[in-house]
Amino acid sequence: MIEQIIASLNQTTKDVLRLDILMNHTINDELHAKWDFTLNTYHNLLDSIDKYLNGRKEPIIKNYLINDNETLLQMIKEFKEDLYPFFDPNAFVLLDSLNQKELVAFQNFEKQLISKDQSFTPYLEALEQTDVLHLHHLIKEVTEKLETSLLPNEKHLIPFSSLEQIRNIDTYKLEDYPKIYQLLNKCIKYLHDKTLFYDDMLEFKFIIIIIFLGVKNVRFSN
Repeated sequence: MIEQIIASLNQTTKDVLRLDILMNHTINDELHAKWDFTLNTYHNLLDSIDKYLNGRKEPIIKNYLINDNETLLQMIKEFKEDLYPFFDPNAFVLLDSLNQKELVAFQNFEKQLISKDQSFTPYLEALEQTDVLHLHHLIKEVTEKLETSLLPNEKHLIPFSSLEQIRNIDTYKLEDYPKIYQLLNKCIKYLHDKTLFYDDMLEFKFIIIIIFLGVKNVRFSN
């Protein structure tokens, strides 16, 4: 049983990371207190697994490991049932596309944003008010790379007119960002070296997930 717990740790960790991200977007003090307990249980499990893997295999360690895992899995199930109905399903599709390293990077990205305002509302408002030079620059770089690296018979597959059109927009609405991401992602797939814009597109994906998640004042009906 313990070996099965250890083997499934990566999936458990991904679930914890995803839920921790959702909690960043959730307003509910009681739920946050419950999540703090859940995170503490997760870290206790990691500590017990570390002790077990380093030779501490006495019964008390095994019991802690098994009990913490059972408690954690139950709480993960409850949080999914509580939170998932409040959020846009598109957010879960994108979250599921992130590997564990990318989830950690996203978690850190969000922590930096939260440390400034304690909420994503100002950030989302700023997306609609700030200049769009960074995004314009990314579109320009992607367009130039497509034009210089693709063969003539490949170029006709690229909607260059659409790329040019979005480069001429001075202000984007929140609903524009997912469409722009999808367009850029589709175009980049035609590049022979698809890693050229990995970092830019990963950060862009983070922004899209934040837009889809928004800020939810979670209230449960009695």
